Amino acid sequence: MLVLEQEREREREQLNGRGIKMILCSHCGFDDLTLISAFRYALGRRTYIVSHTVEALMNNWCQLSKIKQELIKKDVREALLEKTAGDKIDEDEWRRILIK
Repeated sequence: MLVLEQEREREREQLNGRGIKMILCSHCGFDDLTLISAFRYALGRRTYIVSHTVEALMNNWCQLSKIKQELIKKDVREALLEKTAGDKIDEDEWRRILIK
């Protein structure tokens, strides 16, 4: 039983390209509201949270409804056009969402 639980725990964990452990929402209970809230908080910030948020969104994109996906993309496009998405490095991160 313990081995099975350890395997499940390993399945829940995913390392992103930066060596940071990301937990997929389908396993840890994140819901759309949590992801959307993190997105709204991070959009426009000039901090490491942007890359973490984009990574979480990318890992859990299929968990979001098409309507929510399109709303996120719309908000990103607007922020990029209005130059309110953050610094250049942040803008590059947000553009990853647009090609999803």
